[in-house]
Amino acid sequence: MARIEILSITGTSPFNVYVSDVYGNNEVLVDTISSSVPPVDYIYLPPIFDNAPAIMIKIVDALNCEKFKVYDCRFGCGFEIQIVELS
Repeated sequence: MARIEILSITGTSPFNVYVSDVYGNNEVLVDTISSSVPPVDYIYLPPIFDNAPAIMIKIVDALNCEKFKVYDCRFGCGFEIQIVELS
């Protein structure tokens, strides 16, 4: 089972974490983080992404600010992402 690690998030909680393929298709809400990060948050991905060569992670905060990035999963899906509140 593929796992991602969120090491740091800033912004306004709660944060909704979505995963999809690199084109934004098959998007799935995988977690809602209601506290600050760190500590590290570990999220196990749905089985559809177990053998995906790359995934897109999107995080949306309470103010609907969003950040997304495509990650290469050949060596695991550990990553750090930061959401910055827009004014």
